[in-house]
Amino acid sequence: MTRKIFDSYQKETSLTTMSIALDKLVTEIRKDLGYLYDETIGSYPLVI
Repeated sequence: MTRKIFDSYQKETSLTTMSIALDKLVTEIRKDLGYLYDETIGSYPLVI
């Protein structure tokens, strides 16, 4: 099953792009596992 990570393409640095992709990926994984949390970047520990 493929997920759409980016809503729209923008010119960004590789680090920024990876940070956004990782944040969205972790968010989707946690939703799949049933975890709901505040999605503001940096406001939660990166623990799955």
